[in-house]
Amino acid sequence: MYTISYSIVPKEGPPGTIVTITGKGLGETKEDVVGLEINGESVIGSLIWISPTAIKATVGKAGGKGSVRIWLRSGAVGQSHVTFTCILPL
Repeated sequence: MYTISYSIVPKEGPPGTIVTITGKGLGETKEDVVGLEINGESVIGSLIWISPTAIKATVGKAGGKGSVRIWLRSGAVGQSHVTFTCILPL
């Protein structure tokens, strides 16, 4: 696994928040991205591929703070050092 310097905007929000993830190593096409997790929860179904340096995804229902992981068709797996905090409603 390689560490990727991602930027995640916003860095916190409730389930259903759409986040923009920017950085290197996000695939040359949408089909290159075969897995995507935020806070340990798969969000690949919500992936919107914008460019090799930008994607969007919808945060799932898992609360807490966690990293972004991405799996590429090439076999590369990346993990961010930046985290997203999912704030569950009370």
